[in-house]
Amino acid sequence: MSNNTYGIIYGSDNIYIDVSNSLKGAKRYATNRGYDKVGIRYNSGYHCSIVAIKIDNKWTKPKKGEKWKSFINAYFN
Repeated sequence: MSNNTYGIIYGSDNIYIDVSNSLKGAKRYATNRGYDKVGIRYNSGYHCSIVAIKIDNKWTKPKKGEKWKSFINAYFN
């Protein structure tokens, strides 16, 4: 069983803060408090990754195999 934790990512340095044990809970927390990025810490370890970004008031993520950089550039450029 995995012990992943989910959190918000904010600021220009992409600071991560744990907020939930579920992705749904982290998205709800972020929505209620005005954050637009949600991340995951795999097995509650030291490394974290962005899981979803809120764009046009909807939570989105890249399609399978698509890199985050190209995904973000498609929306913001």
